[in-house]
Amino acid sequence: LAPVLAWLPAAGADAEAKVLPSTKQEDHFLLTGDGVLSPVVLAQTGFPVMGKDGAPGRLPLFYLRSHEAGPESAVADLKPAMTLDLVPEGKNRVRVFFRSLPVPQATLTLMAGGKESELTADSEGRVTLPVCPAGPTLLTANQKEDLPGVHLGKFYSITSHNASLAWV
Repeated sequence: LAPVLAWLPAAGADAEAKVLPSTKQEDHFLLTGDGVLSPVVLAQTGFPVMGKDGAPGRLPLFYLRSHEAGPESAVADLKPAMTLDLVPEGKNRVRVFFRSLPVPQATLTLMAGGKESELTADSEGRVTLPVCPAGPTLLTANQKEDLPGVHLGKFYSITSHNASLAWV
């Protein structure tokens, strides 16, 4: 897994995002800051190109939005901030964006209370979540695109984007 790039979103139109130092630990990445607390933390990482020898593979990229309040109460005027993003809108609604555009009928996976369920977004990329039990909750979505390239000397023909929204 590549190093994690994590940041706090910009606080206003003219503000810049604040990058958080990230240190790889034995079983996690530790994010640190200078005492600045934020209800939202964004992160991005990836794996090297995956595929079989002799054939172009895929470049897997991962995005995480840690949203302290969860989708029940959204932070005012949240906008997509990553290539694939799950943006809380409040009232247990989340909207899926890819390249800043809504993703109609996106398939999402909800992991809560030790159970996994599949959800489907509407024609505007919105999904209303069921009531989740207390505890860690994770919502994920995936998007593949035929976007070839070269990463660390290896060719790939597909870029796979994997986004998560996490809250307790």
